[in-house]
Amino acid sequence: MKKKGENTASIFPPRDMSAREIKQAAEKIIKNEIKARQNSKQSPLDLNLTAKKIIMLRLGIPVDRIAKRLHISQKTVVESSETVQSVQHDLTNNMSVPESAKKNGLPEP
Repeated sequence: MKKKGENTASIFPPRDMSAREIKQAAEKIIKNEIKARQNSKQSPLDLNLTAKKIIMLRLGIPVDRIAKRLHISQKTVVESSETVQSVQHDLTNNMSVPESAKKNGLPEP
């Protein structure tokens, strides 16, 4: 089922395409499916990964080492770091935990 605004790989039927064009279309479809899976809701394993990132950040381990150890991109670790800092700031300003979670787009505890 296609979402609104999603581009199709090609508008031509496969029989009118060369082998290279079919290969490119298939690769594009695969990339889109991978992105869709990554954008889906977090699984419990992702929550474990998030907990590991937070603990390592709190221990003062550099972002590049965290990314290397957990086999994730540095950008992901930096985003987690920014979220943790935002939550800490909210809590020091006497904001309740549910309010801070809602503000930062996190699940309520």
